[in-house]
Amino acid sequence: MNIQQLKCFVEVSKTLNFTKASQNLFISQTAVSNHIKHLEETLGFQLFIRNKKNVQLTQQREIFLKSALKVLEANQECYQTIQYLHHENFGQLKIGYLKGIEHCIMIKNIQNFYQHNKHMDIQLYRDSRQEIEELLKNHKVDCVFTARVGHDPIPFEEQFDYLHIYSYPFVVAMSKNHVLSSYSSLNYFDIKNQTHVIMDTSHPDFISHDLDTLFMHLAISQDTAILAQFVEDYYAYQKYLCFLPLKDFSQQFHIYLIWHKNSQNKSLNAFLQSIKKEKE
Repeated sequence: MNIQQLKCFVEVSKTLNFTKASQNLFISQTAVSNHIKHLEETLGFQLFIRNKKNVQLTQQREIFLKSALKVLEANQECYQTIQYLHHENFGQLKIGYLKGIEHCIMIKNIQNFYQHNKHMDIQLYRDSRQEIEELLKNHKVDCVFTARVGHDPIPFEEQFDYLHIYSYPFVVAMSKNHVLSSYSSLNYFDIKNQTHVIMDTSHPDFISHDLDTLFMHLAISQDTAILAQFVEDYYAYQKYLCFLPLKDFSQQFHIYLIWHKNSQNKSLNAFLQSIKKEKE
């Protein structure tokens, strides 16, 4: 018994016609007949009753068909695995990212890379800035998407390298019932007496807020929050919140990708090349 015999058996079962089966399999009708004959000899029972007018099914054929389909499915799975292992872009890439930046350009970077590297095993880890950078230091991930506020030099250790991905201006988030919601834009002076939150990830003691919880708080209160512009993409809250440009706030929210300089992971190198190409 072999795979080709099983393929012929399944195709004849579908079409109930040896001629059509041979056409679908791109082999001669004689070859199909011979494969079925040898398969029946191996099994010790008849699968089809053939005459000049039609092909009839036997009871044994109905039972055996289920097993044959499972074998062919397993064979296809095995073939795909072999192709996967031989693929030039086979590999594994572990990416950490800062909580709350799911809707920034990071997704596009990973998506574009995966479209051309579908054989690659990409694993994602989401946590606070401190936690994901700790994962990187301990070689638990290959790279991390993280963030800083302002223009100060990034205090990375010598063994790391980094790439600036994108910078976002800040906006003021508030409830649509807020007294300032009718403004088209705001100055920092307008909100200095408001209760507000600055998501400053450059602060060493900063603990990342869960954006969903923060948005829920803003929706039911008169508080405001200064956030990176990309948070407007959290569409579920557009009905309840408004996001106003902050005109006199010069600092920006910078997204960086960080990795070990001495990394030998070819998948990481391919990922870096993909992002650099997008930035050109």
